[in-house]
Amino acid sequence: MRHLVTTAARLWALLGGFLLLGILGVTAVSVAMDLLYSTPIPGDFELVQLGCAVAVFAFLPWSQVSRGHVAVDIFTRRAGPRLRKATSAAGSALMLLFALLLLWRMSLGLLSYYDPMYPETTPILGIPVWLAFPPMLASCALWAVASAVTLVEDLRSEAAAP
Repeated sequence: MRHLVTTAARLWALLGGFLLLGILGVTAVSVAMDLLYSTPIPGDFELVQLGCAVAVFAFLPWSQVSRGHVAVDIFTRRAGPRLRKATSAAGSALMLLFALLLLWRMSLGLLSYYDPMYPETTPILGIPVWLAFPPMLASCALWAVASAVTLVEDLRSEAAAP
């Protein structure tokens, strides 16, 4: 299970990286067009806004499975291995709860934005805002699974500790 989740998280993060490269390209072309022709790409900031939101969420599962989240270990640096393992398990549990909370709340957000009667779109390009939600929800779901995997690893490690 660990290998499958790690592979999925890595591929998802790579997709997020490619998305960021696309955003970089749009921004660079828009700036160049503004400098050369005084006409940037219309709605470039809308593409950047939606793309960055999706990309940031795409990195969360990989950060969890590779244990790359920021940790404040100043308090546990001198602690014994049991306390460090316990705090790692607590961190994984909190990440799991937070990923599930975001998955739930963003699902409700998707439903509110996906209202055929009152569709919300970006002001210039008219992109439906709800289109950003499905990949972010997939990221939250994968993040929750990655957090569950790291939590199980932490609990097994803690149980095996002397």
